[in-house]
Amino acid sequence: MKKAGDEHTKWLQERQRRKDADAKYVQILRARGELPPQQPLPYFSDPQGYVLMQEVEPCMWDIVRIPVEGWSGMVVLCFMSPLDALIEGAYRAKPGLRYEVACAGGIGTKRFLAKDGSAVAALHLSWLAHEGRLLQTPGGMQCRYYRLLQEARGPDGREPEQFGVDADALDELEKMYEEAGLFAWQETNAQYFHIWGGTDKARHVSRNEQVEQAVRAARAKTRPEGKPTDWTLALFDSEFGQWHHVPIPHTVLDR
Repeated sequence: MKKAGDEHTKWLQERQRRKDADAKYVQILRARGELPPQQPLPYFSDPQGYVLMQEVEPCMWDIVRIPVEGWSGMVVLCFMSPLDALIEGAYRAKPGLRYEVACAGGIGTKRFLAKDGSAVAALHLSWLAHEGRLLQTPGGMQCRYYRLLQEARGPDGREPEQFGVDADALDELEKMYEEAGLFAWQETNAQYFHIWGGTDKARHVSRNEQVEQAVRAARAKTRPEGKPTDWTLALFDSEFGQWHHVPIPHTVLDR
């Protein structure tokens, strides 16, 4: 019994150490101007967007970025669904390291700025699938359908004051979800983020179970060679724990 008590004490101490280290890291980011001091900046606020935070080493976090076709450098990866972001995190997770979802509007503007001063982000729309299974690159990264979002800097040379999901991206998402029979997707996304927020253990267990269910059902495989003529777009339905597949547009960009 004493041994179990000692292990629990050590676990509590380690958890507190990580929390203190994380809090200190947030303070450093805010001091550098990389996080807003109080209120989220007006990026990805209407509609709300999300980013994936990944622990690259204990207590050191970074925003997930991806390479984008025709663009130099890595671009912040954004999601309209916090569940999609968590599924992405599950595939990227390394043993012993954590991942979390954050509001894209709360990470500051500098992370979105390109060298020319414009704001840039890659908006995840769906995953790519073949024969009912999600596709991965030979290197193990998920293949996705995305849109490049970009807002030029102002005429005075300042960074864009507003940046986020545009009407064309929203319209495309709406059509995809409707074709999949998922009509209340925006309301569901908002509920997920509020339900899963905080430190309540039961909430995290529920969240992790849904993510694990999505990954199991995805049955990911390495993408086949050739043109993606018979690939599909995959959207996860958490209510029924299954993936929905819709036809792929000819303009699809995969990663």
